[in-house]
Amino acid sequence: MTAEEVRAELEEQLGGPFAEATWKRLYDDEVKYFLNNQDVAWQDVKQRAEDLFEYERELRQELASDAGTDARTKRRRLGQRKNREDQEMAEEQWFPQLSRTTELRAKVYGEYLAKVAADDLNVARYRKSVLGEPAATLTPSQAHSLIRSAAAQTLPPGFFRRMRIPVGDHSAEFLDYEFDVGEGESGKDYVTIRVRWTENPEGILKRIRSAVGARAYHSWLEFRNEDGEDDSILVQRSSVLGELQRVANRLAEQFPWREDQAAWFTLTGVPPLVSPIKIRYKWHPARVHHPSGDTTRFTYGEVTISVVPWVPETSVSEAYFNLQRRILQVLQNQPLERPGLELLRFVIQQEDPLRLDRARRRKVGRKLVEAWDRKYPHWAYGEGTRPTDAFWEAYRDAERQVMHPLWTHPRKLRQPGADESA
Repeated sequence: MTAEEVRAELEEQLGGPFAEATWKRLYDDEVKYFLNNQDVAWQDVKQRAEDLFEYERELRQELASDAGTDARTKRRRLGQRKNREDQEMAEEQWFPQLSRTTELRAKVYGEYLAKVAADDLNVARYRKSVLGEPAATLTPSQAHSLIRSAAAQTLPPGFFRRMRIPVGDHSAEFLDYEFDVGEGESGKDYVTIRVRWTENPEGILKRIRSAVGARAYHSWLEFRNEDGEDDSILVQRSSVLGELQRVANRLAEQFPWREDQAAWFTLTGVPPLVSPIKIRYKWHPARVHHPSGDTTRFTYGEVTISVVPWVPETSVSEAYFNLQRRILQVLQNQPLERPGLELLRFVIQQEDPLRLDRARRRKVGRKLVEAWDRKYPHWAYGEGTRPTDAFWEAYRDAERQVMHPLWTHPRKLRQPGADESA
């Protein structure tokens, strides 16, 4: 067969033509080697073609819905993690302690889902293509080694199969970086990788396009690193780990898993724990810049609780109460009574709170107290000593509790069971 005949046969079997970029990738990854080696199965070429065909279809849908798609959702589907380097927002997530029965139910549920996911077509295809068998898995050590492999981050599964490189037992390193200037003086970055394994200690060299300047062909693979922390790594979309990211992304849309859990399951078979209660606490610092050049700063917190329907309500309330005690300092979680709330509203409806300096409070204090006493005689200040001072003290307490509570930073929360007086 010729390359044209292979293309025509695949397009007929798949029911449509390849885009030129898709065909070039398929030709470089599979077809070229297929034409020169009789031991390569047609089914392997067709499987790779189906994967690229499906990816091309999804990409077209993504571009077609660009105007009506939420940017955050689109980034997630493409595997592009939001850049957080210059963000001040902090976030922590907890999985509260559960009763033994609730915890057992969650584990059984997770194990059952893992059995279902193991039979997923995309998972079985990936494992067969990369690991050799539809049910094959790696040990945790092998999985981490694969994720850290420069070869797995950049080279396609077909290269591993052709060179008979063991996916779970090899080492790879980047060697030389170079910059080539082609026609029209457009330059491209390239890097050389050396891959070694037991049967080939000298290794082989492979020159590839660098990730620099080619982000359109890359995606972020999310995973849990060796320390159990959230991590991500940039990988080529056609690589071993790029294919893993696509599978994990699909699983995360179908199952109650995060992408890092789905990726780890695909590699190791370890059932992801689906926690019945998930608590996320976000801490947002905010700044408002005024025309005068001044800046107003404040922070606010947000707690999100996700619960499966069968969890007892007492477990939910207990989990929230325990976290609330850790977020807010002593007495900060006490409800603000109506007089304080009405007072705060009364003042800000008549005065700009950003310009209530000492001089302004002295000027308008008596007038505001008199107006307050007329509107709310049962909460009047005029009968007491120094009513204006008492009025402003109540205002400051209400403003501090509503707008400037002492939110604890997520990274500095007391651990459950710690001495509350510490």
